[in-house]
Amino acid sequence: MNQLLAMRVFIRITDARSFAKAADSLNIPRSSVSKLLQDLEQHLGVKLVERSTRSFTITAAGEAYREQTLALLAQLDEMDTTAGEARVSPHGRLRVDVGSSLANLVIIPALPEFQARYPALELLLGVSDRPADLIGEGVDCVIRGGALPDSSLIARHLCSIDYVTCATPAYFSKYGIPRHPQELEEHHQTIRYFFPHTGKSLPLHFSQGAQKYEIKRAFSDERE
Repeated sequence: MNQLLAMRVFIRITDARSFAKAADSLNIPRSSVSKLLQDLEQHLGVKLVERSTRSFTITAAGEAYREQTLALLAQLDEMDTTAGEARVSPHGRLRVDVGSSLANLVIIPALPEFQARYPALELLLGVSDRPADLIGEGVDCVIRGGALPDSSLIARHLCSIDYVTCATPAYFSKYGIPRHPQELEEHHQTIRYFFPHTGKSLPLHFSQGAQKYEIKRAFSDERE
């Protein structure tokens, strides 16, 4: 027996003082209404309603149970409403740790809009690229880029970001303009993102049609 449903049916029956009207208002078969009340009475071991073809009476036990049931259902409805409001309008403190590039380019510029949308939420934003200890540091959420290391934590892919390889006119004047991606690895200096949790730098990817190139290491010669 679904006791919560049976309790709601009992309240609807006693409100309408009719099994038929209760069934119609709940949009369930009349036989189900009768069965639910019967199961509830059997579960409680008392008669809640006395009815005949001409009369409908709530017993003394039914009146007491109805009063307690109304209070309980009101409390449950209030709990549901409160939970729903929390989902629509979050509140409290949220600790987030995010990588520096994503923080500067995406997160921080969006903070005014975020605060306007969720005024009751206190956001603590940590900006770093080191591995974060979620439990030890009390961090609720970490946003990182790159391949996810082996972890028992729950992770979700948020987005993909494209990187642009660029250089200053002064660099081109000094070292020349590369004509093929392979020249970057052999004859040029590169500055790229470094992942602290893997100890590796971000490879440079280039493609032209079906051809794809990956540059994994930087040229380290200091040339004058």
